[in-house]
Amino acid sequence: GTPAAAGVQPEGVAQAVLDGFAMVSEATSVNGPIDSKVKPETFTELRKVQPMLKGEKTPAQLLEAAKAIEVQ
Repeated sequence: GTPAAAGVQPEGVAQAVLDGFAMVSEATSVNGPIDSKVKPETFTELRKVQPMLKGEKTPAQLLEAAKAIEVQ
């Protein structure tokens, strides 16, 4: 996880990890992941992007399907 104390420099981790720690420590706010804010079924629906990529559905149609699940 991210170090809880300011100025802590973990050793033996990749530079990308250190860059991530720096980004979080400098952030003015942090938002949780979307799957923690919606029903599991809604998140599953949001992940179904293949019909959109194939041109079978529009992004709006996919969002409407997810919304229909969320408001049930």
